[in-house]
Amino acid sequence: MSLTIDLSLVKKSLYDNAKEEIIKDYGLQGNYNNPEELSAALLDALRQTPAVDPLAEKYSNYKVFEAAARSIGSNARKWSTFVRNEGMLCTTLHQYNPSHVVMNNVQPATIMCFLPGQSQKRDSEGIVAWANILNNVQDYYSKVIIPVAHLLRESVGNSLTIPHLMLYLVAFFGSEPGIWRNSSIISALRKILPASLMLETPYNNKWKFKGMMYALGAEFLRNLGWSGFKVDRHIMRLFKLWLQNNNVDDTHRDVTRFLECFHIDASEELRSYIYYSMLGMKMSPQGIEYSHVDNLVWALGAYVEKKGKESGIRYLN
Repeated sequence: MSLTIDLSLVKKSLYDNAKEEIIKDYGLQGNYNNPEELSAALLDALRQTPAVDPLAEKYSNYKVFEAAARSIGSNARKWSTFVRNEGMLCTTLHQYNPSHVVMNNVQPATIMCFLPGQSQKRDSEGIVAWANILNNVQDYYSKVIIPVAHLLRESVGNSLTIPHLMLYLVAFFGSEPGIWRNSSIISALRKILPASLMLETPYNNKWKFKGMMYALGAEFLRNLGWSGFKVDRHIMRLFKLWLQNNNVDDTHRDVTRFLECFHIDASEELRSYIYYSMLGMKMSPQGIEYSHVDNLVWALGAYVEKKGKESGIRYLN
């Protein structure tokens, strides 16, 4: 595929059509005299600048809890709504201290008011579940995410780039039990993961990211410095619209090969996540972080090219 997302056009469209709304929603301070300045400010406000090497990071459980809460908080509600409520949520969650949340018996019902919408009960339960996990597993990032990442990477000969490794992590931590048919990986995981995350049966979901599947799992990892696509409804809708007359069979083949590496019985939802992530990576301009491309295209879909009101502009070179 030789098509590339025209980020200059995306930024110009955001600037021309949604500048004031973006400034208001994110409480941005500044004049922003051109599309580049506005887009840079928006990306800064989203706080997902990738780390040089997320495998070398040593995040505290406070940071992991914050990343989880921000990810789940983005679910099925306007992000600007979560931004307005995050300060109060953070205070109620004891500045994202999972041990204090458990010690003070913070209940899902206590934080539901900060997460309005149809998913507020499930999202509140997911956030509190994370507090309990992090209270039981100290140094969660170093003891869980990093060892699994290294194991998955080594299983394919250390050839995975960070963005492709992120896809496998999302597939692993976002899936229900039973999709991983590679018994050697499951056996190895039982040796490296904390006992509190394992059961006696070979397939279980004790390690699953609570309150998250693929899009939210990707958002969680991006909050921890990983670079990749979240692939929410705006991304999928715009990619479908832009590529409706293009042959993307090569990407479908890439998805099949990707899943076969670990003998994964992928659901349609997982295949869709990986497919649109790979499309996004293929169409991203060279030298631009995938997370930044994703966030700008997401903003385009949320603010300008809204569902049912698309302009017909293709935003591809």
